Amino acid sequence: MKKIAIELLQSVVKKIFVDAQLSDKQANELTEQLLYSEQRGVTSHGLVRVKWIIDQLHKYPKKSPIQLLKNEITELYDASGVLGYVALNEIVKQQGAAKNKKITSHSTMIFSFRS
Repeated sequence: MKKIAIELLQSVVKKIFVDAQLSDKQANELTEQLLYSEQRGVTSHGLVRVKWIIDQLHKYPKKSPIQLLKNEITELYDASGVLGYVALNEIVKQQGAAKNKKITSHSTMIFSFRS
């Protein structure tokens, strides 16, 4: 079996995502998630998903998740067809961007309908 340096894989996979119009940060996050799965031996959630992710990005427009519900124990978002990896990162970014805001919900639910 041929071995490939992790740095080379990171570079190649990140370039694929950047070429698919993801931001540098989004490309880094996705690459880290997929390679982490590979390194843990969960290949079904690793590099095998690169093509699928690219296909999904082209099918669904880039939209921001919409918060539908928020109370003391949960938050509910509609991802508007956006790929879960990207939607979750956007939600976390929104939550962290609120200055002096303490995140108090115990769960965050995301759903997205695709036709």
